[in-house]
Amino acid sequence: MNVLLNKTNNMYKLSCFIVILFFLFSCNNEKGVVHIEGNHPSVKNKKVYLIKTKDAQGYQHFHKAVDSAFADKKGHYILNTDIQKSDFYQLRNNVGHKLWGNDLFLQAGDSIKLSETKLTANSSEASEVNKFPRKLSEKFPHKSHEWITMPPDEFMNTVSDHYSKIMSFTKDYFAPLEVPPKVLNRYTKEVKLRKLNMKLNYLQHHNLYAYGEWYPMPIDSLSFDQPIKKVLQDTSWYYLENYQRLIRKYTTAQYHTHFFNPLDANADRRGLMTRKAIIDTMFAGIQKDIALATLTNDFWRYLPAMQDKFFKDIENILGYFKETKHSDQFFNYYKKVYQDYKRLEPGNPAPNFTLRDTSGQKISLNQFYGDYIYITFWNTMNSVFTSNLDAYRSLAKDFDYYDNLSMVFIALQPREKAAQKAWGYFLRNYPFGENHLIAPGQMDNNEIQPYLIEAIPTHVLIDPEGKIITARAPGPDKIMQTIEKIMANQIQISSSG
Repeated sequence: MNVLLNKTNNMYKLSCFIVILFFLFSCNNEKGVVHIEGNHPSVKNKKVYLIKTKDAQGYQHFHKAVDSAFADKKGHYILNTDIQKSDFYQLRNNVGHKLWGNDLFLQAGDSIKLSETKLTANSSEASEVNKFPRKLSEKFPHKSHEWITMPPDEFMNTVSDHYSKIMSFTKDYFAPLEVPPKVLNRYTKEVKLRKLNMKLNYLQHHNLYAYGEWYPMPIDSLSFDQPIKKVLQDTSWYYLENYQRLIRKYTTAQYHTHFFNPLDANADRRGLMTRKAIIDTMFAGIQKDIALATLTNDFWRYLPAMQDKFFKDIENILGYFKETKHSDQFFNYYKKVYQDYKRLEPGNPAPNFTLRDTSGQKISLNQFYGDYIYITFWNTMNSVFTSNLDAYRSLAKDFDYYDNLSMVFIALQPREKAAQKAWGYFLRNYPFGENHLIAPGQMDNNEIQPYLIEAIPTHVLIDPEGKIITARAPGPDKIMQTIEKIMANQIQISSSG
C-alpha cells in the first residue's frame, strides 16, 4: 500500500513538474514577443522592416529582415515580433532609411512606441537605453566643424578632453540600469571608434578648411593613443557604422599618405585600384569584406574623373571580391551598388523620369528624344551653380544654332513648400535657359534616384535615341566642344570643368 502511495505521489510530483515546465516555457514564449508601434511619413502605404543591426550593410542597405509590416495611409505601423534574445535592431523604410535615427536595443517583452522624434516604452530599461544616443548628442553636440581648423596640438587636447568626458558620461549613465553587459560594451566601443574617426577626419580635411588647399596630412602627423589596427582586431563589433567608417577612413589615410598627389591630374584615375591594392595587403576576413564594400561610398567621386575606366575597374573589383569574400553580407551590398552604377554606363538607356515644370505640367525625359539632351541637376542654394549663370546663358545661345540640342534643368529642392516657392522666385528673378523641372526631395526623389546624384551641379549627356553618352558630362564651359566632337563622330568625353 505504501509502495503504491509513493508511486502515486511521485507521479503527482512529476505531473506537477511537467505542468510547471510547460507554464514556464509558455511564459517565455509570450515574453519573447516585442511590440513596436510607430508613425512615420515616409512609409505611408509602404513596408516597414525590422532588422538586426548586425545585418546592416550601410546607411541605406541591409542584408535580411527579421520581420516586416505594411504601414497604413497615415504612416502608422505595428510589429509584433518574437525576439529570441536581447540585441540591437533597426527600423528601416522600403528604401533603407532608418525610421528611428538610432539603433534600438530590444529585449523580450518590450513594448515601444515611436514617432519621428519621440520614444516611449513599457520599462525604464527599454526607455532609457534607447534614449541614450539622443541624450548623448544633446549633451555633447557635434563640433568637428569648429575643431577642423585648429592647430594639431590644440585639436589633440580638445579631442582628448571631449571624449574623456563622453566616456565618463556613458559609464555613469548605464551604471544604475539593469541591462546586459553588451549594452555598455557597445557604447564604450562607440566612443573609442568615434575618437579615432575624428582624428582621421582631421588628417583628411584640416588643410582644406584651414588653408583652402586639398592636401591631406600624412597619417603619422597625429598620435593615435589607441592604435587603429588593434581596435579593428576586435571584429565582434564589425557591424557598427563607426567600425565600418574607421576601416574606410584608415584605408583612405593610407592612400593619401603613400600614393596620392593632388597636383597629379590623373591621380583619381588610379585611385580606385590603388585603394583596392591597399585593402588586399592590409585586411583579411570580415575586415576585407567591409573595406571593399566601403569603396562604393566614393564611387560618385571617381566616376566623373575616370569615365569609361571607372566601369571596368568596378567590375574587376567585383570579380576579386567574389573570389575572396568572407560571407555574402557585404559582397551583396557591393554587388547591388555596382549594378546601380552599371546602369549609367555609356550606351545604356537613360533612366526615364517624369517631373513637373514651372506651370505644374508633368514633363518626361522621353519627350526630348530626337535631340541631344544636356541635363543639369542643381538647386537654388548651390552657390557653385548660381554664381555661374552667365555660362549657362551663353551655352543656351550656342544651343540655338542647332535644331537637335536641348537643355533640361532639374532643381533638386527640399520637399517643403517654401523651397519649391524659392525655385519659382529664383527663375523669375534670375532667368536662364529653358525646360525647368523640379525634383522635390532632392537626391531622394524617386524619379531621379537612378542617376545617383551625390553632388551638384551634375551634368548628364544623352543621345537622340535616349541612350547615355556620359552620366557625368563636362560643365557649360566645355560641353559644346564635347558635343561637336560627338556629332562629328569623334567621341572623346572629358569630364573636367
